[in-house]
Amino acid sequence: MIYGLKYPSTHSSTLVVRDGLAAQQWEAHLLEAAHAAHGKVWGTPRLRTYRNWIGDLWSNTTHRGAPEVSITHAQSNALWRQTIADSPEGSDLIGHDGPAALAAQAWRSLLAWDIDPAALRAEPGQTDFATFLRWCSGYRDRLRASKFLDDAETERALLDAEFVDQAPVVLLDHHDSSPVLQKLVRRLEASGCDIRHEQPPHRRAESRRIELAHEHEELDCAGRWARRHLLSSPLGRVALVVADLDSRLDSVQRSLKRALGPNGGASTGTGIPTAVALGRPLLATPAINAALCGIELLSPRGTFVTLSRWLRSAHFHAGNRSLYCKAARLEARLRSLLIVQAGFSDAYRHGGLARTVRREVPELADRIDAALVEVDAGARRTPTGWIGAWQRGLRRLGWPDAADEESAQEWDWALAEFAQLTPVLGAVPIGTALDELERILHRPQPAAPLTFCGVHVFASIDDIGPGYDRAWITGFSDSRWPEPARDNPLLPRRLQLEHGMPASDPLAALDRSRKSVQRLLARVGEVVLSWPSREQDRQCAPSALIEDVSIVALDELAVTRNGGHFRTAGRRVECIEDPAPSLKGLTITGGSQTLNHQAKCPLRAFCAGRLGAQPLEPFARGLSAGVQGKLAHRAAELLFAHPESSGALHSRLQACVERALDESFRGARGSLRALLELERDRLTALLGKLLEAESRRGEYTVASLEERRKIRVGSWLIRARIDRVDRLSDGTIAVLDYKTGRYAGKPDWFGDRLHDTQLPLYALELGERVSAAVIVALREPNVSYRGVWRDPGAFPRRPENLPEERSWQAQIDVWRDQLAVLAREYADGDTRVFESGLDAIKGSYAPLSRVYELLSTWQSHT
Repeated sequence: MIYGLKYPSTHSSTLVVRDGLAAQQWEAHLLEAAHAAHGKVWGTPRLRTYRNWIGDLWSNTTHRGAPEVSITHAQSNALWRQTIADSPEGSDLIGHDGPAALAAQAWRSLLAWDIDPAALRAEPGQTDFATFLRWCSGYRDRLRASKFLDDAETERALLDAEFVDQAPVVLLDHHDSSPVLQKLVRRLEASGCDIRHEQPPHRRAESRRIELAHEHEELDCAGRWARRHLLSSPLGRVALVVADLDSRLDSVQRSLKRALGPNGGASTGTGIPTAVALGRPLLATPAINAALCGIELLSPRGTFVTLSRWLRSAHFHAGNRSLYCKAARLEARLRSLLIVQAGFSDAYRHGGLARTVRREVPELADRIDAALVEVDAGARRTPTGWIGAWQRGLRRLGWPDAADEESAQEWDWALAEFAQLTPVLGAVPIGTALDELERILHRPQPAAPLTFCGVHVFASIDDIGPGYDRAWITGFSDSRWPEPARDNPLLPRRLQLEHGMPASDPLAALDRSRKSVQRLLARVGEVVLSWPSREQDRQCAPSALIEDVSIVALDELAVTRNGGHFRTAGRRVECIEDPAPSLKGLTITGGSQTLNHQAKCPLRAFCAGRLGAQPLEPFARGLSAGVQGKLAHRAAELLFAHPESSGALHSRLQACVERALDESFRGARGSLRALLELERDRLTALLGKLLEAESRRGEYTVASLEERRKIRVGSWLIRARIDRVDRLSDGTIAVLDYKTGRYAGKPDWFGDRLHDTQLPLYALELGERVSAAVIVALREPNVSYRGVWRDPGAFPRRPENLPEERSWQAQIDVWRDQLAVLAREYADGDTRVFESGLDAIKGSYAPLSRVYELLSTWQSHT
């Protein structure tokens, strides 16, 4: 007797389970039952997954005329992608992964239902089905040409095999048997093999349902409920099913770690042992992620983002801190170069990037050059050949063979998996090889073994096997249960319905969901089913499948709601005065931008100006707003550099645009031709609108452009560059500043605290002759002017109104006092944080400002 299973001769029987997860659960359950029955440990049962059992049968039976090489699931999927890519429809598809997955699923479903695709015919109008049948023919031809047999064909081919002296078989918890499996069982029984079907022991379940506020509260309550039970019964097992576990894995583990108490989520120590039955992709391993980055860098798909990650990766510069710092500084400087918009290979070989890298850090250039030679991205190689080239290239780039033993084993496993594609793919270009490697690295790996006791986290209720005392199922709302029908779009719906394929219509899906819930309630002693009140913006209701389950309040489960993790109310908060030192010297760096930061958020001004903490230039495809702004400034400077008539300005416009583009693009013109043409059109149109706006102004002459000055504010000097100064018809001057970004709106000049300091600073420098301070909004759709000017006809719109009863000279005096206050605050080391300026210290400045800690502290005291 297998403990709980009525079957003799246990050691000679093969116990067949669905998959590896079920094998672990059954092994623990049988071991526990054996220990309870006999007080001693029982020998490991002969458990085999269904796929392995089919492989064993194929290896140990005689079969006539069948191919000899059985291929893996991954090899079969690669062959499907290759078949579809080479088909007439392949070039019209956006990608091949999705169609290949659907085709492979449809193929396996047909064979599992003992339907030969070659015997099917598409009816008129069934275009997708006809295409699928052609793909099946091509796939089968490729199998036959290489004498391959995939797992679906192996299972079906066993129906014609000869079985001799097969050991007894127990099929454990096989509740969805396909027609081919049923025929195979009958075939084995006819040959004298003894086969039994067994289910987990039946337990009378106590089931309850509960509504909670949101999915995070579900996890928190479920974790603390499990902790309470496991502290009283340390050898118990609790199952927790989490909806969308694959996309929430990190947040789930964090929530459980908090809910399960000290060391919660660890399989050792004093915490509750926890195992998540879902593995992470290998790309989550930093060393392997770095290796893929290095391989991409050496391929045609490498971009500046790839180069940036390589330069900043500690895995490639381990043990050489000096080189690591040089690489990081080089990366920061490269961000401002237009050439990095091109692909890395093009930019490095033809765009001058190689010269820049060699000039800045010669050792890095040597590494890249050697690695490019080793990989030779233009070659065609088998997967095994690409593995050798990539390994050599990575070593040239500085990647160690093993960052640690575990990462090295995982990397070796991934490469071994990739090498298995050699007989299927043959020689392929680097792009195809890299795609296949990425698929392997993106695929979730087998999860860590389940712990003997504790909390086991699953993605589906069908994953719960025998041996669980309790289970909490989250997300049991009407939007998830019953599970929807999932028919395959490549197969006619009528075909799926006629053969009763699972979940092919809503009624079949409903029946399948009902049976899943019934199985759960039959094998677990206590079940709690919860659902959130809201999912994102949608109100949720419980699933109709559990409408007969009694509702329970949270306190009846002996669980209390968590009061939050960040509150500090009631705790003693110690404040330590640590004032910043005063500024040494009399020069304030950063120009008017420093004073702007000081006005809005003094801490940001201190971090940027005093500490020199500047965020990295953001990188995005296409020209950034900053680069476009510099181009517009330079083109406008060139356009107005010589006093000429309006007609002459129009005739010089195109030449000024070309010169500005030449200065910025330089050697990148060929590589970035499309961007160059787009920017030429944009600048030409923008400057045309500027000239049109200028023609509506009163009489003026350009007095100076991009003039650098040292401006005294109180006791301090500020370096500045004034975009443009015009001399008006009455002899006074107007100071103009071009704005190309989102800050070209209404100036903030007249409040109690001066926030926009640039033009007031320039007006203060130029003195009493100034009669206008003007922002030129140099952006689409129209160029416009905003600011203050005494002469209503000087600019083609109404000026901003000065505060009541304040003359122009009085306004200059107010600005002088406000600027002096800001300069004094900055020099004295002011680091205050205003509530209105919190955004200025988020993002890149958050580690310095600790803004989120400040926010949580403020919220706890309000």
